[in-house]
Amino acid sequence: MLIVTLFLLIAVAFTGYLVFADDSKKARPELEEESMQYAMNAYEGSETAVGKADIHTVKKHFGTYDGTTDMTAYVDAGEASFTALLFGGKVVEASRYAAYIDGGVLVLTIPAAGLERISSGMYCFNAELSDGLSETIWLIVPNKN
Repeated sequence: MLIVTLFLLIAVAFTGYLVFADDSKKARPELEEESMQYAMNAYEGSETAVGKADIHTVKKHFGTYDGTTDMTAYVDAGEASFTALLFGGKVVEASRYAAYIDGGVLVLTIPAAGLERISSGMYCFNAELSDGLSETIWLIVPNKN
């Protein structure tokens, strides 16, 4: 079950890279962009999915949780303002993380105290900004032995 779940998470995260032209077997970037636009329109309450949206680059993922450290991710925000942190397309309660923009870079921090009871696995987040979404931001929680 875990292997199937991990495969599905990875497949969903790389959907844009798995779409190929019929005859050339080369990735079609326009489909990747359309896929991201579809994802933006898919979650309820989206106010950013009007027109062509930006896709913001993740500079550093949350990474692997060691059980004691706050987890911090960095996203290239440009001129955009931060709107929300999303998990599975749903807004994460703002009291569960800290977010601020410093010099065009969005800094997201999930405190270790908020991760103490999290199950092992790979978790996918996105930052919603005023003009689009970030790439997937990964948080990995290893098995606790």
